[in-house]
Amino acid sequence: MMSTSLSQRRIEWTVTFVTGLLVILALLTYILDQQKSNWVCGPSLLILETIALGLQLLINIWTWKSRAKRSKVIMLYASLGLVALILWGFINFNLNCS
Repeated sequence: MMSTSLSQRRIEWTVTFVTGLLVILALLTYILDQQKSNWVCGPSLLILETIALGLQLLINIWTWKSRAKRSKVIMLYASLGLVALILWGFINFNLNCS
């Protein structure tokens, strides 16, 4: 029983860490957008990141409130997928937007 609780805590803290990572990506996008001349890429990515932060916050709350391990794992995968999408957009922003 103890390992199940420890496993669920790891999932909860991982989702929280991913939320922090998303906040850092949004801040980096804002800072880097100030140095770019393209007026479409940065603001559109910031809007997407703002929406993603709202969804990530909901995922984080649902993960901490849920008692079922299966729903926590689903929320973990949703959280990782959301951050992967934002990270892809961030990399694309840095490589392709001048």
